[in-house]
Amino acid sequence: MSLQDAVMILASLLTALTMGVFFGFMVAVNPGLHRLTDREYVKAMQSINRVILNPLFMIAFIGPVLLLPLVLFWARNAEQFVPLLIAAIAYIIGVFGVTSVANVPLNDQLARLDLRGVSDTVVAQARTTYEQPWNRLHVIRTLFAIVATVSMLVSYVV
Repeated sequence: MSLQDAVMILASLLTALTMGVFFGFMVAVNPGLHRLTDREYVKAMQSINRVILNPLFMIAFIGPVLLLPLVLFWARNAEQFVPLLIAAIAYIIGVFGVTSVANVPLNDQLARLDLRGVSDTVVAQARTTYEQPWNRLHVIRTLFAIVATVSMLVSYVV
């Protein structure tokens, strides 16, 4: 196996792993969290947002940003280049970009809320400000992650 093949497989795997995390959140975690009280919801999301910043997730999340342009550079032919270009754009802009410029600032804002001693009204307002926008953005980045993963798979068969 060549270095190019290994990098392509790794880029595909990391893209798919990130898509899987996002898809799992979209179809199971977020609907489950929605059933919690405001205080439970905020506490759970604060905890999740801290825990997800771990080395394994960060490798899966940032890896494609570094590897997809390299894979694109090594594309074997024009037919392979197009799906790899779609994958790179979808991931870098639609997954990494949306997360960085939209989801993370919402996470940071929620993290600043100290649940000790704040009223239920303040907690409810924090949830209202966070949940719907975050979930809407999450669906967008999940769809882009799916596009990126499917495009990587297509690049193998062209």
